[in-house]
Amino acid sequence: MNQSIRVEIAQKSKRLIALAIDLVILAVSTLALFFFSLYAFIGPMFNYSGRINVVNDRISTYELNLKEGEEYTKYEDVVKKFYFEYFTDDIIKTIETNYPNEHYSSITNIYNVYVYNLPYAPEPTGDNYKSDLFEYQIDKETGAVLKDTLGVKRSDLSGEVYEKYLSQLMYSKYNQLEGFLRDYDPTYKEAITYKNNIELASRTVASGISVIIFAIIVPLCFKNGQTIGDRVEGIACATAKGGFKIKPYQTIMRGALFYFLPVIGIAINDKYSIIALTIFPIFISCLLLLFRNSERDLRDILTGTITVDKKNSLIFKSAGEARLYEKKEENQIVEDKEYLERLQNASQVELETSRDEQFKNRENKNK
Repeated sequence: MNQSIRVEIAQKSKRLIALAIDLVILAVSTLALFFFSLYAFIGPMFNYSGRINVVNDRISTYELNLKEGEEYTKYEDVVKKFYFEYFTDDIIKTIETNYPNEHYSSITNIYNVYVYNLPYAPEPTGDNYKSDLFEYQIDKETGAVLKDTLGVKRSDLSGEVYEKYLSQLMYSKYNQLEGFLRDYDPTYKEAITYKNNIELASRTVASGISVIIFAIIVPLCFKNGQTIGDRVEGIACATAKGGFKIKPYQTIMRGALFYFLPVIGIAINDKYSIIALTIFPIFISCLLLLFRNSERDLRDILTGTITVDKKNSLIFKSAGEARLYEKKEENQIVEDKEYLERLQNASQVELETSRDEQFKNRENKNK
C-alpha cells in the first residue's frame, strides 16, 4: 500500500467551503470579542465612555453630525461658522505659520482660497479671479478685486448641475471640519485620540485571540490539524512527504502564518491596510488552490503539508506505523476476485490482451 493509495487529495470545492466557514467563524468571534474587551475590560480601564461623551458633545456642539445628501446650504452654514465664529484667530495663525510667503489679508481672504478655491492674490483679468463655482466681487467704482469680501456664486452658472457641484464642494469642505476640531480643540483631540487607541487595542486583542483559538488551539485539539471548517467538510492535513500526521509546530504555523498579515493590518489601524492585508493571503491561497496542479494552497506551501479527504485517507504517525498496518492480512489490497479466478484457468484468459480489453470483449459477447 503506497502513499497514492493511502491518501486522497481533498476536493477543491470542499477546501474553499471549509475556508469560508473558518473566515465566518473568525469574523463573528473577532466582533464578539471586540465588544467584550471594549466594554468589559479595556474600555473601563481607560475611561472609554468618558472619552465618547466628550467626542459626542463636541460633534453635537459644532454640528458635525450632518449626513450626506443634505442641502448644500446646511454644510455651507457650518463651514462658515467654523471659519468666522469658532476658530478665526487660530486659523489665521496657522495659515500664517504654514504659508509665510502668502500674504492673506483676512480670514475672509483665507476662506475664499481654502473653501471657494479662489486665487489668494487675484487680479481683475478675466477668469484669473474666478473658480468653477465662485468669483471675487469687483468694486464698481475702482474696478479692484475685493479679496476681503466673501466670494459670490458665479452669475453665469445655474441649474441642477451647478447645484450638484455646490453640494459636492460644500460637503467635502464640511468633512474637513473634524480635522479643524482636532487642530484647534485640545480637549477634543485628546478624547478622540484616546478613543481611537482604545478601539484599536480592542480590535487587535480580539483578532489575535480569535486566531489563536480557532486557527491554532482548535486544530491542535482536533486530529490532523483540522479547523472547524475542515471537520464540517471532512478534510484533514497531512505531511506533503509521505502523507503522515503533521507535527504540532506545523499546525501552529498553518494558523499563525496565514492569519499573521490580517492581524497586522488591524494593528496598523488603516482601512486600506486592513483590507489589503486581510484579502491578500486569502486571495493568493485561493489562486494557488484553483490554478496550480499540485492542489496546495498558501498554508500547505508555507508549512510543507497537504490537505486530504479524511474519510478516504489513512493518515499514520510514521512510516513504521504504516508498514505495520499494511502487513496485516485484512489490510492487504484485494484485487478483483473474478479476475484472479480466471487467471487460474489459462484457457479462459486472453494473455495477449490487457485486463480492460478482456472485460470489453466479455461485455461485447454478452450483448
